[in-house]
Amino acid sequence: QESDLRLSLTNTSSSDVQVDHIRLEGEMLNATFVAYDAGVSVNVPAGGSENLRIPLDFFDLDRQAHGFLRTKLKAYDSERTELGSTGFAVDVRGRPFSPMGVFAFLLLAITLLSLALDLWAMARRKLPANRFVRGMRFMIPGLGIGLLIAVAFSLLRIFPLPSSTWVPLVLIPTAIGFVLGYLAPGPGDPLDDLDDDAIDDLIERAEARATAGAVRS
Repeated sequence: QESDLRLSLTNTSSSDVQVDHIRLEGEMLNATFVAYDAGVSVNVPAGGSENLRIPLDFFDLDRQAHGFLRTKLKAYDSERTELGSTGFAVDVRGRPFSPMGVFAFLLLAITLLSLALDLWAMARRKLPANRFVRGMRFMIPGLGIGLLIAVAFSLLRIFPLPSSTWVPLVLIPTAIGFVLGYLAPGPGDPLDDLDDDAIDDLIERAEARATAGAVRS
């Protein structure tokens, strides 16, 4: 679908500036999912402004993204040196299985698989003996959960999170995952080194002592 991009270029420097390229970038988690380039040739005088009308063809936009994206519009000179930029939010009504959707699905699958394997290993007391390594294992699903929360803000059209927000949002569950993994029971914990016969022997001794105490009383 072809649309017109209308923008105003303002030169705040003391010399004329030649603008030769305009680039539109849509990103999530600082990763670019949408990018469109347009060639222009406009000279903006010092302290002056120029209005532009640029036709852009978004025929494949629905296949690239879906949801809210933080978007930047950048101006470049002939050497591809960035002259200036402005940011805004874009609501892309794309396909659920666009690269953004596939990324979210794979992230969900990896997070659930990692968490399930860690919980299964913990239940069987098969986690590494080193507590730091245990923490690192649980940190992976924690990281995945944080990323899923940040991605959900865009896919569910809540708000396109800036770096100053989504980075702490990801780090918090990652840190929680590490702490939980560090505290998780491992093979070196009490009674784990005892075999079944030794445990049965301890139980029999405890029962015998309890019986003897009852008889004396």
